[in-house]
Parts: sequence; structure tokens; C-alpha cells
Amino acid sequence: MQQPPDFVSHDPTLVYKLHKTICGLKETHRAWFHKPNYTLQQLDFQSTKSDSSLFVKFSNSSTIFILIYIDYIIITGSSLHVFVSLIYVQSSSFALKDLASLNYFLGIEVSRTSDGNLYLSQACYINYLLQ
Repeated sequence: MQQPPDFVSHDPTLVYKLHKTICGLKETHRAWFHKPNYTLQQLDFQSTKSDSSLFVKFSNSSTIFILIYIDYIIITGSSLHVFVSLIYVQSSSFALKDLASLNYFLGIEVSRTSDGNLYLSQACYINYLLQ
């Protein structure tokens, strides 16, 4: 890193100290992830061993999955009532925007069958890579 032109210092080892993370840096996700991680743990969600950004909450009546990627949150589960109440609780802690039904995320196409099951496919992503 180099000193910006308007940084007045005769010591070339001094640079600006950042008080916020810059989007695109490795640390961006960690800095943003701290608050949702803490909030979900308070709501008895457990981070999975395979992916620390995937949270699961099991109960007798339902299972809820939450995946956090940078500033995107995907929530799905087996109970609409639990799902809606979770959204309500989360909206008091975070500014949420409902982007409706999930169709495409990180190279994965998501479609819902008529019986409510989810079908995941990477056909579009694979075609892109082959081209």
C-alpha cells in the first residue's frame, strides 16, 4: 500500500488507518458477519461444521436453514409460521429486503417443484464455463 497523494507525511511507512472495511477485501465478510452470527446464536441457531455461514435450527415441529453470504441471507425451512416469525425477529435487528423467491445464487439455479420441493442445478453455470 502506498500513501495517497494528499497524505502529508515525510515517513513513507505511514498510511491511512481504515475505520471501515473496503468491499472486495477478505476481511469484508468477517467484519459484516459478526453481528448476524451473534444474533443467530442468541436465537439457538447452530453453525454447521461444513460451512460456518450455514446456520440450522432443529425443533420438534420444524427445521430452519439460514445461509449468509456477504450481505445476502437465504432463509428456508419446513414451517411457514416459524419462518415468518424469524423474519419478523430478524427485521428488528437488520434492514431486510425480501427479494422474493430464490431463482439463482452463486452459480446454482433453484426451482421449486409443484409439491414444494427444491431442485438445485448448476447446468447454466457449467454451460457458461464450457463456453
